[in-house]
Amino acid sequence: MGKYRYLPGAGLFALALIAMITEEVPAWLSLVILAAAAIALIIASRGTIYFTRGVKKVKDGKREEALALFEKALDLGLSNSYQSIAATMLLQEGDAEKGRKYLEPLVKVSDTKLRGNAEVSLSMYYWLSGDIDKAISLCEDARSIGCRDRNLYINLCTYYLADKRVNEFREMLKEYGTKGAASPSFVDFHAVSGMLRGDWKNAGSYLEALFESMNPDFADPYVHFAEVYLHYGELAKARKMLELAKKTEFGRFSVYSVEMIDEMLRAVSDPAECVAFAEAAEKNVLRIVNGKLPLAWKTPEAKICREDVIPGFPAMPSFSGKPHDADEDADDGFVNTEITDDDEEWLRRHQEK
Repeated sequence: MGKYRYLPGAGLFALALIAMITEEVPAWLSLVILAAAAIALIIASRGTIYFTRGVKKVKDGKREEALALFEKALDLGLSNSYQSIAATMLLQEGDAEKGRKYLEPLVKVSDTKLRGNAEVSLSMYYWLSGDIDKAISLCEDARSIGCRDRNLYINLCTYYLADKRVNEFREMLKEYGTKGAASPSFVDFHAVSGMLRGDWKNAGSYLEALFESMNPDFADPYVHFAEVYLHYGELAKARKMLELAKKTEFGRFSVYSVEMIDEMLRAVSDPAECVAFAEAAEKNVLRIVNGKLPLAWKTPEAKICREDVIPGFPAMPSFSGKPHDADEDADDGFVNTEITDDDEEWLRRHQEK
C-alpha cells in the first residue's frame, strides 16, 4: 500500500470540497461524501497509529508488545520509511520471514537512501540464513549507491570476516576511519585486525581502552580479550573475561552463543586442556572470531597446567597507551623492523630448544 493508501480518502475529500463549492449536489450528499473521506483517511492511518504505539513500547522497554504492534502496522500499511523501520525490527527480534517480506519491495524503490537502508537490513536475513554471498551483495550495492550508514560498515566487516576476506574487512575499517572511534563495535574490530595480524599488544591496547570507557553489552570484545590473554598464557584473566561475556546480551544475530563460551571456559579451566586450547586458539584466531571453536585440541600428550599463568608463554606487556592500527599505514610501503617484547620472547623460547 505505502503512500498510496491515502488516495481513496484524499479523492473523496476533494470530491466533497468541489461539491460544496459548486453546489451541484445537495448539501446532505456533500456531507456524506465528506464523512466517507474522513473514515477512509482514518482507516488509512491505522498503520501509523499502531507504529507510533510500537515506538513508544520500545522506549518503555516492552519489546514483545512493540513487535506485535509493528506487525499490525505493517499489515495495515505504512509509509516506506516507517515500513523499513518496522520490518527491520521484526527481522531482528520477531517474525524474520515477515520482516523479509516487507523489506524486499523497498530494495527496488528509486529513493537511494531508503533503498540502501533496506538492503543493509535485508542482508541480515540472508546472513542468518547462511547465504553470505547474498548478504555481501546487498551491502555492496547499498555502498555503491552512496549508503554510508554505520550499520552498513558493521555488517560488511562481519560478513567479510565470515567469508575470510580479511583484506576487504580492513578496507572497510580504513574507509570508515575515525567515525568509528566512539563505537564499541569498531574498536573491537580494530582489535580483531590486530589479532589477525599477530599484533597482540595492540589488540590488547584497543580492548583495554574500550573496557576503561564502558562495559559493552555484547560478548565479542570479552571473548576477543580472552583470546589476547590466552596468547600470553594468562588463564585466570581469560576465564574472567569469558565469565563476563556470559552476562552480556545474546540475540538472533549474535556471533557467539552461551554454549560456545561455556565450552571455552571449561577448556581453559581444565588443567589437562588449558595449554592445548590456548595454543589451538592462537592457530585458529579467525575461526574463533567467527563464533566457532578451534579445531580439535584434545590430545593424550597435552601439557598439564594447574597455575593461573602458563609457563613459557610470552610475558604479558602493559596495554596502556594509545593503540594504533597498522592497517592505516598499509599503503605507505613502511615496514616495521623494530623488535617487540613478543619477538624477543619468541627468539628466547626457540633458542632454548
